[in-house]
Amino acid sequence: MLVSLTLFSVLGYGVLLALGVGRQSQDTVEELVDEAQAIRGASNAILDDLRATNAAHLSIDVLPDGNHSVRMQASIEVGGAITWGVHERELGPTPAEQDQAGWFVRYLVVDTSIAGGAVEKQLVRQVLDAGGELRLTRTLARGLRAGGGDAPGFRLVQQGAVWEVTLSTAGVHAGQPRTRMIFHAQSRNEST
Repeated sequence: MLVSLTLFSVLGYGVLLALGVGRQSQDTVEELVDEAQAIRGASNAILDDLRATNAAHLSIDVLPDGNHSVRMQASIEVGGAITWGVHERELGPTPAEQDQAGWFVRYLVVDTSIAGGAVEKQLVRQVLDAGGELRLTRTLARGLRAGGGDAPGFRLVQQGAVWEVTLSTAGVHAGQPRTRMIFHAQSRNEST
């Protein structure tokens, strides 16, 4: 009887360990999927904005850590006239609220405090009014590479008529693999 009880205890402990390892594996896979979806969402937002601008309405600043800060305007219609600014649905339900002449969209890598006092790099999309005041911020991707001695997390380079965007992550958590995504966009407004 004692042998049976010991055997069942050992087997039960082994099953619990296997379940724990299986749960950790599932959590890791879910985190990787979440990171890939965030990078894909960020790339879609950047592509949409790049397609709506042109080189004359886009500026790139290289930050001290090697990441880029990108400001741009899109071709919009305000009061029946075509002008440059921002079309942003989050500003309100009407075209008069959504289309703001002279405003900018900015993509920027920021340092954000996370649990345990750690700091991570996050790619944000900001809407700035004509005076440069921040109106909206949305976090697009977390865990970007730090830049500096490491590769930057966000870069935008013009290569002829095409914009090359690079997004690189260090992994949201320690031990996760790095992700690097390069994609290209061409503006539809180059002659405007």
